[in-house]
Amino acid sequence: MKKLLIILCFLLVATSLMAYTYRPIETNWQFITDEKREGIEKGYLNNDYDTSSWISIPCDVPWESVIGEYDGCGWYKRVDTFTKEDLENDYIYMKFNGVDEEATVYVNGKLAIEHTVKKTHLSRGELWLTPFMVNIKPFLREGENQIKVIVFDESFSGGIYDKTSYILTDDRIDFNYTKSIDIVSLNPDFEYYMRIALKPTGGVKPFSLFWFSDLHGDAPHLERLVHFYEHYNEYFDDALCTGDNVFDSPESGFAFWGDKGGEKIMFTTGNHDSLNNKLEEPLLTQKEVYDLYFAKYIKNWGVNYKEGQTYYYKDYEDKGVRLICLDAMRAGEDQTAQCEWLKALLKEAKEKKLSVVIATHLPFVYEKYNFVDTEFNNFDKALMPQPWYACYKNIKIYQDAVDEFMKSGGDFVCFICGHYHSDHIFYNEEYPDQLQIIVGVAAPWDDIDTTLRIQGTKSMDLANAFIVDTATKTLKIIRVGADMDKYFRKRDLFSYDYKNKKVIK
Repeated sequence: MKKLLIILCFLLVATSLMAYTYRPIETNWQFITDEKREGIEKGYLNNDYDTSSWISIPCDVPWESVIGEYDGCGWYKRVDTFTKEDLENDYIYMKFNGVDEEATVYVNGKLAIEHTVKKTHLSRGELWLTPFMVNIKPFLREGENQIKVIVFDESFSGGIYDKTSYILTDDRIDFNYTKSIDIVSLNPDFEYYMRIALKPTGGVKPFSLFWFSDLHGDAPHLERLVHFYEHYNEYFDDALCTGDNVFDSPESGFAFWGDKGGEKIMFTTGNHDSLNNKLEEPLLTQKEVYDLYFAKYIKNWGVNYKEGQTYYYKDYEDKGVRLICLDAMRAGEDQTAQCEWLKALLKEAKEKKLSVVIATHLPFVYEKYNFVDTEFNNFDKALMPQPWYACYKNIKIYQDAVDEFMKSGGDFVCFICGHYHSDHIFYNEEYPDQLQIIVGVAAPWDDIDTTLRIQGTKSMDLANAFIVDTATKTLKIIRVGADMDKYFRKRDLFSYDYKNKKVIK
């Protein structure tokens, strides 16, 4: 079944893919590091070069998992056999699902493709996330063929970290990772669901938020999500990313946000956005985070904020909703001040009869919690470890503030969060009336979550329409994109009665 789904990916990409053979690469490569980048001079490209001393490395893991920490150049080699019948196909494509970062592919010593910053004009943050493929038919011969890939990685994990495959066909495949299949066309039912979900009750229109999380510097997917948001702008009041906007740390760069139109998207602060360049505590200060991310964009969002503060709120009074966006990474005095600010906003929301939604990157996960009974949920508790950041030493103060608000008669909808790269809807046992909703990673990663992510299909994107109907006291989630897990269970719709605290089935 998994192979069938991957094949279907290419049926969607090609305009006339009728006959093809799909061959996944499932055996190890040979590998050697090339710290001085002198492999070409040493003759590594020659078919008769002796590579018996090269190590064996799995076909779909970063090289760090085998050789330990290493940044720089590495060579991969494999020998694959193609028959006379194979070569009768007009095209033989080699597809790489993931190489970190730059890759140059040679077939029998001939250059086939350069997937590099210079050739693609992608940044390194984009390049490592971008699948690519090349027609290698012109370089093949009957019998054994040598494939060599030179990979250059500047930081963090490196190498051929995801599946590679051959596709033999008589039909040309035009594969463009970012634009060949429009995100709007991949979600044909979305507008139909939205029209139903947004029907006003008693003259009150529901509040609607385009929501995703954990983008991790993926500029191509940000561009796709912004395009979707702009296309269906009439159905949304706003858009929000709940943190981890950059790849690894601020050092990995945030320029892509504006370049791709991301200035239209509000965001909260995630742990990666707050990390120093050593990826450890202590975190960046609130002012440093504000200057890095918020200063340029927050004035465009129409929110209530103070200069230098990384938390804010926005009222949608005609919809009866107050959205409060916290910086969950704050600790100490900053955390205390933010909580006092939150308490004042909650008190005012009750007076104005506004239902409250709180957005935060880190969810509040303690030792005892209960999952909500819904197929939208990923029930794997192993995916929900307790965060270790200093801000967690006293993070219950936020839930205490919400508890006080609810006991005084205030309407609390839920927390919306990210961080875990996986869909989870749950309560902490200490706060059984405070629903928390975590959504899967917007970047097309499936290393943690069980959500099915296949490039070129609907599953390649992951975002949500988050809808609050204050007239009926209900919330609804409509998944945009990845709406099925690897067990083929649907994760497309979720409805919840936030007044009576129960799932609507």
